[in-house]
Amino acid sequence: MPKKILHESAIHHLLMAARRYIQKSTSLPNSSSEASSSLQRLVTSFEFDRSVSGKLRVRWTYPVPGETDITLGDATLYYRGDNSAAVQRQSEAGQIFSDDRVKQENDLFFDQAFGSIAKTAGLVT
Repeated sequence: MPKKILHESAIHHLLMAARRYIQKSTSLPNSSSEASSSLQRLVTSFEFDRSVSGKLRVRWTYPVPGETDITLGDATLYYRGDNSAAVQRQSEAGQIFSDDRVKQENDLFFDQAFGSIAKTAGLVT
C-alpha cells in the first residue's frame, strides 16, 4: 500500500512540534519534570488516522481520551526540490539569501496544532 506522503509529512511535523514544545517547556524557570513527562506520555499515546481526505485525525488516550482534526490544506509544505536536503545544499553553496519561509510557516502551524492538542488534553492552560 503506498504511503500518503502528505499525511506522513504532517505526522513528522507534528511530532517535531511536540519535541520543540516539550524542550521549551522544560527550559522555563518553574518547569517540572512531571509536566514534561505528562506531555511525553500524551505524545506516545497518539494514534493517527489517515482515512479522512485532506485532514489528519489525531487521537490520544492520555490523560483523557480525545481527538482532533488537523486540516492539511492549512499547512505549508515543500515542493519537489524545496526540501531540507536541497536547502542544505543551497546553504553550503552560499545560495541562501533569506530564511526558510516554508519551514518557519510549518513550525508555526504545527506548534499551534500541538499546543491546541495539549490544551484540549488538559495538560496546559
